[in-house]
Amino acid sequence: MVLVKKTLKLGITSVAVILTFSGSVFLSAFFANFTVNVQNVDITLGSLENSESEFTVSFAPSSGSGNEYYHIAPYSLCNQNEYDDYGNCVDPVPDLCPYLSLELKDNEDPTPTPDVFGIKATGMLNNPADLSDAWNLGIKSPCFEGECPADYDEIQNGAPLPQSQKGQTFKCNLSVETSDFPVLVKNFLEKNIAYADDGVANTLEVSAVLTGEVPVTGFSNVLFLPGLKGSRLYKNDGSENQLWEPNRNLDVETLYLNTDGTSVNADIYTRDIIKEINTPVSIGSAGQNIYKSFSNTMDQLVTDQKIYEWQAFPYDWRQSPDDVVTTPQKYENGTMLSLIPLLQVLRNSSKNEKVTIVAHSNGGLVAKALLKKLQDDKNAGINNLIDSVNVLIMIAVPEIGTASAVPAILHGYDQQILGGWLMDETRARELGRNMPGAFGLLPSKEYINHVSASPATFVDTATPSNVSTKLVQTFGSAISSYAEYKDFLFGSEGRINPIIGQTNLPISLSQSLFTKAESLHNNIDNWTPPSTMRVIEVAGWGVDTLASFEYYPQSQICPPGAATCPPYILDQRPRFTSDGDGTVVVPSAQYIGFLGSAEKYWLNLLATENAKHSGILEVDPLLTFISNIIQDDNQINPTYFSTATPIDPENRFRISVHSPVTLDAYDADGNHTGKICPPTSDFCYLEENIPNSSYLEFGEGKYINLPEDKAKSIKLQGTDIGTFTYESEKVLPNGTSSTSSFVDIPVTTQTQAEVVLNPTTQIPQLKLDVTGDGTTDFTLAPSTTFDPITYLLIMKATIDSLDLPPAKIKAFDNRVDNIIKSIQKGKIDKAKLKADRFKKVLEKRLAKPDPKKPPKVKKLSKTDAQLLLDMLNKLLDNIS
Repeated sequence: MVLVKKTLKLGITSVAVILTFSGSVFLSAFFANFTVNVQNVDITLGSLENSESEFTVSFAPSSGSGNEYYHIAPYSLCNQNEYDDYGNCVDPVPDLCPYLSLELKDNEDPTPTPDVFGIKATGMLNNPADLSDAWNLGIKSPCFEGECPADYDEIQNGAPLPQSQKGQTFKCNLSVETSDFPVLVKNFLEKNIAYADDGVANTLEVSAVLTGEVPVTGFSNVLFLPGLKGSRLYKNDGSENQLWEPNRNLDVETLYLNTDGTSVNADIYTRDIIKEINTPVSIGSAGQNIYKSFSNTMDQLVTDQKIYEWQAFPYDWRQSPDDVVTTPQKYENGTMLSLIPLLQVLRNSSKNEKVTIVAHSNGGLVAKALLKKLQDDKNAGINNLIDSVNVLIMIAVPEIGTASAVPAILHGYDQQILGGWLMDETRARELGRNMPGAFGLLPSKEYINHVSASPATFVDTATPSNVSTKLVQTFGSAISSYAEYKDFLFGSEGRINPIIGQTNLPISLSQSLFTKAESLHNNIDNWTPPSTMRVIEVAGWGVDTLASFEYYPQSQICPPGAATCPPYILDQRPRFTSDGDGTVVVPSAQYIGFLGSAEKYWLNLLATENAKHSGILEVDPLLTFISNIIQDDNQINPTYFSTATPIDPENRFRISVHSPVTLDAYDADGNHTGKICPPTSDFCYLEENIPNSSYLEFGEGKYINLPEDKAKSIKLQGTDIGTFTYESEKVLPNGTSSTSSFVDIPVTTQTQAEVVLNPTTQIPQLKLDVTGDGTTDFTLAPSTTFDPITYLLIMKATIDSLDLPPAKIKAFDNRVDNIIKSIQKGKIDKAKLKADRFKKVLEKRLAKPDPKKPPKVKKLSKTDAQLLLDMLNKLLDNIS
């Protein structure tokens, strides 16, 4: 007895069944017990191509009950059924039988069956328990002589076929026959024997045209479109000057544009994408890679002969994406390069006559504008080049805009390079003011309709502050429509454009440039890719990303020597979401998928530790993903990628401070996130070494976002005289949050503070060192309200630190103690009166001219007098 094998390679290896029973046909009377559901398989195969088909073996209607064994027998065919005297076919049909394989798909144990002429393709049915078996039929074409690859295995794949058989039809019949009776072979029977024919279909006729066409052995060429500020810009005035990345603010000024969006300097050109930032000081994030690893990955595909070539398309990102498509880009030595001809070149040299487009950030808008143009060209009968683009991979693309573009253009926020040394907020705003490329990143109409968070919100004090009052009166608490959004950008509340350096006040945007950007998005936002094009969207997720920003009145303290000053200035503070990559929120990066025309993927940036939007193409798992897609490999790494929104299992802190203090975070390993300003340098830079942390300065505020378990210590250092407010929002994985605050804490340049978690309650507590001597003077619990007693005690400690005679310090301390006693007794009016008397003493000192000669006895300086006066004013503003 022989055990039936579930998988059988017929005619391939020594253990396979060789299906070469030329001219053998079994009596129909012996195989009428079974039937097949498919009678014909007709296919066409190129060299080394595979095909699979399914068929089912069932009982014939007249079958009895119990077990019935069967085998599947292959038969080669003979034209005209003409044989010589020795039984050899005179004109054989090209034989397909050696290139077939059978696999029993039913999940059942091997069936013992008689060995009939060595055939092992056997099975067993049972009536009524098991009425059918499903089989898989595999067909693989061999190669043809002179065209086989060097590693071709004849044992596994069969001997190469002669060139004369190219394009011929190869055939093989498979008959399902009973194994319960001896097999009668037609060659041994008389020609005039009549056979029973009960009409049962038990033969599968298989035919294949073997064309011999050599399959494509490579993949699509790649066109790469970088993001905004991802291409270097130059100007040559006898010697080449790199303008971007800038070496100074003057380089940024050289990039300014006219009010119509054209370059002030017409001879600016590009040449290369930014693989590694080459600013003159490579410190902190200023030395990061942008497209270096991506370029290396593409180079490796060429080296490995997977693709023939790849090309990046550097472009002047100041232009609108649609202008980048239609206007030749200026390169060095007056060379001009256009995007569409470059795509044609890549198509012509491609191994499969196709091109994959990989686009990052703003490059995705360029890609959509390009493909929309090519689609229009095809409809107009100009060209069919769009049919050559088989895959579009969009990485972190703000398809319908990004909220972060609004404050960037209105205020220049978060655009500094090296703390403003290479580019400050003033120059950044002036560059963006007339830049069509920047306008294209503003939220479009689809963004306003599709993303829940309003890009701007507004608050005012109970008594109108006169700094945000008009905004609230015009737009309410938040922008609620596209029309309101446009009115806000254009300054319809009546704003006057601020002076150039006044970046806390918003400018009014150009309506003509916005209209051009509006036209761009109307053209591409709802673009539908052809059905033949695979579109893949990758959205970065897990990094706190600007969802909206809030205008509010920030109280201010008059600078030393100022007689009066407004009580409030207009300030802005960000509102974050983790549903983004630090720049682009997921709904914008997956908009084509929202419309149902793309595959959507989330890249979990928390698993990469500190990868963000600008450097996302340095993430190894993403590079592997892109490389796989180019090579038609759809494997993804579930540690980093998902097809649904990931879940952050950790609590996160969103920490902010306002007014004159620095903000620095440290984890248990000593890693630091914050701003570093070396004392011997003219610049500052950001350091974000704590995993999954970020630092941002926005208006008058400083912000750090990081995981709760990484926030071992938050340190603050006073930089000026005033008060600070510290807020820590704890965000849970389910999206709920709670906030701990320390409100209006007095600060001088000596003040040091540290916020740590109470080891017992896990509630933040603030350790305040008023004099900066390393000793904690106060340990404060969070409070959302102003605490006048604590405030006055800190003021008293500040007085004690002043360089004054002991008698003067004691006199001032007594005044503070008297105010405290009145408050403790609930006599607020009396406390205010005492504070006013103290103010008059200080104002009298400020009114006196400075002595021409140093006094013999140490006097209260005007700076210290102003400090104490400001502290008293803050007290009076907050007690009632």
